[in-house]
Amino acid sequence: MTLSPEEEAYLTKAQARDFQLRWEALKEAEDEELASTSMAEKFRQLTGLLASARRFGWTEDLAVEEDKVRQRWIKLRQVLHV
Repeated sequence: MTLSPEEEAYLTKAQARDFQLRWEALKEAEDEELASTSMAEKFRQLTGLLASARRFGWTEDLAVEEDKVRQRWIKLRQVLHV
């Protein structure tokens, strides 16, 4: 039986449940992996991400966003008197 595009857009309850179970299993596996990753390895991963940002020329964009975030924190501290 061929489904129309409209019919293909909907999941049955069983399909939705199976989808959710797969994502829950994936999340569990990811949580276990993150918990077992050493700080040294996490640092190497972060270093790699930062190097990629430099290679792709994203550091300027990040600096602009960083300044915006700093300004927001300044405003929050002023409003909260901290």
